[in-house]
Order: sequence, then C-alpha cells, then structure tokens
Amino acid sequence: MNSSTKRFLVHLFAGLFAIVPFSTPVFAAVVTVSTSGEAPVSNILTSVLPPTTATAYSWSKANLSQFGQTFRAPGDGSMEKLTLKTGTLGAKNAPFTLNIYRVENITDAPSAGTSIYTGTGTLPASQPPNPGYMTFTLDTPVALAAGKLYLFTLSYVGDPQTVSLGFFRGTGADSGSNVFWTSTDNGVTFASSPSIGYLYIQGSAIPEANTAMLLLPAIAGAALLIRHRR
Repeated sequence: MNSSTKRFLVHLFAGLFAIVPFSTPVFAAVVTVSTSGEAPVSNILTSVLPPTTATAYSWSKANLSQFGQTFRAPGDGSMEKLTLKTGTLGAKNAPFTLNIYRVENITDAPSAGTSIYTGTGTLPASQPPNPGYMTFTLDTPVALAAGKLYLFTLSYVGDPQTVSLGFFRGTGADSGSNVFWTSTDNGVTFASSPSIGYLYIQGSAIPEANTAMLLLPAIAGAALLIRHRR
C-alpha cells in the first residue's frame, strides 16, 4: 500500500467518524438498600447528627414526593454509602431515585445544583428496625472534594403512592450549616426547613498530599525489596 492510498484511507475514516455520531453507552446506576438497628461506625467520611430528636417525618408520594439535605465533605474522598435514621416503612418494595448534586451555596436548592450521580432502587420488602438505619449503597462511588458542599435527594418514582417512609429529623448545632429540602411537586419547587435529618456518608478517604509524600519512600522500598528477591 503506497503512501497516497494510506492518506486516502486516513481521510476517509476521519470523515466517517465526523459524520456518524458515536457515544459512550449510558448504563442506569443501581442503588441497593440495607437496614440495621445500629448506626454505622466505620468508614464514615462525614455525618450530621442533630442533638434534638424530632418525631419521624413522613416521606410519601401523596404529600412529599422528594426530600433532600446538604452535607459538606471535610476532606477528599470517595462516597460509597448514604445512611439515614428511619422509622415506620409503609412504602414496602417502593421504587425510588437517589440524586446527588454539587452545590455552591448552603441556600442552593437541588434545582440550582450540578448533578453528579443518579441511581434507582427499591425500598425493603419488610419493616426494618424502628427506629433504625437505612443504608443506600451506590454501585459507583462518587468523588467528593475537601470543603465542597453536596446535596442528596430521594424521590418516589412510578405510580402515585399513599404509603410512606418515616425518617428522623432534629434541630441543633448542625442546623445552621446544613439545609433540609422538601418538594411536593416532583422537584419543580423546593422549600427549606430548619430541621435536619440524621445522616452518615460512608466511603474511602483520599490521603492528603503530605501524607502521600510520606508514604512514597515506604512504597519505593517495598518495590526494591520485591525486585531484589526476584
């Protein structure tokens, strides 16, 4: 094959790629749900724990289609789980959507944020411990940046439902640095609340640059030792 033929084929394929649209397949993210009578104690990146417990608030398609809350990442990390303190589960086997947004200001509603994760799942088929803790595990971890503000929302999907899920909220020191959001019109408008929910964000922390630099000599030494033994 001479050079003229090669150049012709290169231009031909370049033209075809410009004409025919190619895109990366988009796969629906899946959220799995588990329950426990105890609060999580490991791999906690951040938590919101209002000291004053309020009565369980009802999340239902009939009167509250969406709710959400802000949280701030104290350090760089990878979010893998969201845990809420929950009560009575009337919405057994109910489908839901979990969204996570990056927001700039504490007063930004979900509609003002940048979506960084969307996943769907199904609530448990039986009543978990009451009060208890419901954990939503993401199929793909979400990167969190130190000091940045994030917001999650949970919404019912599918047919209208009158059943509900109770979750606990309270007031206290954390109320001024976090905002609880609710929507009764499927996310068209949101209203903020002074009471905030109990939540835990779990995942893997990313070492700071100084810590990583300190680890480099140990990693290099281990690599040399393995090479020497070979």
